Amino acid sequence: MRKSKKPQPSNAESLERRNWGNVFNLLVQMVRHQQNQLQSFANQKKFLEDRLQMQNERWASDVKLYKDQISQVKMFLIFEEKKRLFESAKADLMMGSKHREASVLKWILDSTKDDLEDFKAGFEYLSHKSSKGEQGQVTVLKDTDKRRKGTASSGSKSSCNTSEKEKCPGEINDELRQLKDECEKLASEKNSELLALLAEKNFVWNQFKIMETDYANKLRSKQDEVEKANEKISILISSMEQLQSDNNKKDGRVSELESKVADMEEEAKRLNKEISGLSVELESLRKFKNNQVKPVLNRCTAGTNDSGITESNRSRRNTTLNKEKEVCTPNEQPILSCFTAITNDSGIIKSNRSRRSTTLNKEKEVCTSDVHASTSTNFSEKGKRSLKRKESPVISSFETPKLFTSSFKVPKVKPSLRTR
Repeated sequence: MRKSKKPQPSNAESLERRNWGNVFNLLVQMVRHQQNQLQSFANQKKFLEDRLQMQNERWASDVKLYKDQISQVKMFLIFEEKKRLFESAKADLMMGSKHREASVLKWILDSTKDDLEDFKAGFEYLSHKSSKGEQGQVTVLKDTDKRRKGTASSGSKSSCNTSEKEKCPGEINDELRQLKDECEKLASEKNSELLALLAEKNFVWNQFKIMETDYANKLRSKQDEVEKANEKISILISSMEQLQSDNNKKDGRVSELESKVADMEEEAKRLNKEISGLSVELESLRKFKNNQVKPVLNRCTAGTNDSGITESNRSRRNTTLNKEKEVCTPNEQPILSCFTAITNDSGIIKSNRSRRSTTLNKEKEVCTSDVHASTSTNFSEKGKRSLKRKESPVISSFETPKLFTSSFKVPKVKPSLRTR
């Protein structure tokens, strides 16, 4: 009987396959890392845009509020200024009327003083005249005494004249007394009126001083409020300028991040192109491997003619197939997820996706042929008992997609096929 020899893969091929697997895994990790960075940059950009928009809205509302407050303060100041002008005009009018009344009373006082002076002059004149009349009366009495020895007619005339002269000084004294009383009354009335005018003038002047101090204090307080409002406005303007500069810096930062994102997208496209090239090379290597495995499969199928395989061997084969399925199944999903993530994140079109699905189908075919070869080799080794049992070559994780289902069974070998 001939001994079927199983071709063993060389160390160089396994090393090269392992290297290609490492390169592919590194590229996938790099693309995922770049995709995570792009996503984080996009989230940061959106967060910054929302924050800047919120700050701008808040600043606009603050500016509007401050403008409303400033307009209200200006309106209040204008109202107070008009009120102050009205009060000052009213005070000026009152002062003018009081000055006019004071001037009128002063003119009346001057005229009264002039009348008093005239009355005094007339009184002096009358008193002087009355003193002269008394002296004339004394001289007349002396003359009458001398002329007593005269005639009766001359005596009667002299007696009449003396009686008239005695009556005149009494009437003059009464008139003088009345004039003095009237002068005293007029002087007292004028003095009382003058004192009342002076008191009213002092009261009005004090009220004017009080109003002036009140309006000065109000004006000073309003000026302080205006200065504080101007300071707040200047602080707000400076803060707005600072925020505008910060906004410009953030815009520059966002533009830099956008440029970096564009560069990363270009880098991702370049890496996708490299991955597609590597996939093509990997497909060519698998085709080459498939070409090498097919003759071995044919020899193993021709050499396995042992018809005495029991049900235990069949169950063992099923167990082996299930183990190989379990090895292939978890390795297929990362490859599919990697290709799907790369396709979705980097923007590869549907033609590349279909081409990669074709590549995966080819990988399934290659893995199927490998499993057939390993299974047939195991069967031949169990039948002959002359060769040592060897394990099938381990298939790397990046080139072994899902191969069989749980319902797959290896076909029975015909007993007529025996190795001689």
